[in-house]
This record gives sequence, structure tokens and C-alpha cells, in this order.
Amino acid sequence: MNTLPSPKGNIKSKILSQYAKWKGTQYRWGGQSRSGIDCSALMQKIFRGSLQMELPRTTGEQIKGGYRITQRDLQPGDLVFFKTSPDDRHVGVYIGQDKFIHASKSQGVTVSELSDSYWQAHYETARRITENV
Repeated sequence: MNTLPSPKGNIKSKILSQYAKWKGTQYRWGGQSRSGIDCSALMQKIFRGSLQMELPRTTGEQIKGGYRITQRDLQPGDLVFFKTSPDDRHVGVYIGQDKFIHASKSQGVTVSELSDSYWQAHYETARRITENV
């Protein structure tokens, strides 16, 4: 018997499809192209390409969208935010199994583990985006 993929699985596969297009792209603050992209622009591209959703341009605007959820309630497609310095914020998209996609300053567009000590030390919040924000 054929079954339809679960919505969560479908979201994850759509996000991973977008990730494949951006994987390895170098980080560039303010960048919005394959020659260099920053974390919030990557979220815009992934959400537009996979879920046909428009996100604001900056992390400061993106963190206001949707609604807050706890780490234990994370689902594929949820945004995870980190306070990397007093003046800087970083964002990624959760894909399940303790992993999130983001534009890393050192590795470019990559997948990291949320439970990594660096990310846990800088974790700020997570947001579930439910509609265009």
C-alpha cells in the first residue's frame, strides 16, 4: 500500500533540495547570491524555494515572525536563532535529528548539530513560521 509522505518529511525533503543548491557557498555578510550569502538571505532563499514563503531580510526581522517554540518541540522547517555576540545574531533552519542548515562564516553553507557546545552556548530561541511574514 502506498502512503503519502508526512508533511514534516515533505518539508524536510523540500528544504534539503534547496540546501543541495547552496551547499558550500561561501559566507559573505550582506551577500545574496551563490558568490556569497549570509545566514538570513540563505533562509529567505530556502523558504522561498522550498515552501513558497517570503521571509524578511534580516535576522532581527525574521526572529519576530511566527511563534516561539522550545528546543524539544523543534520540527523540520523551524528557524533557530543564536546570539553570537552582543551585536550579532545568527539564524538557521532545523531539519530534524539535531541538525540545522545555515551559512557558517568559516564553512559556508553547511549542516551543523544543534547539540554542539558552541551552538548550545549561543542558542537564543526558535520560531515556527506559519505564514508569510
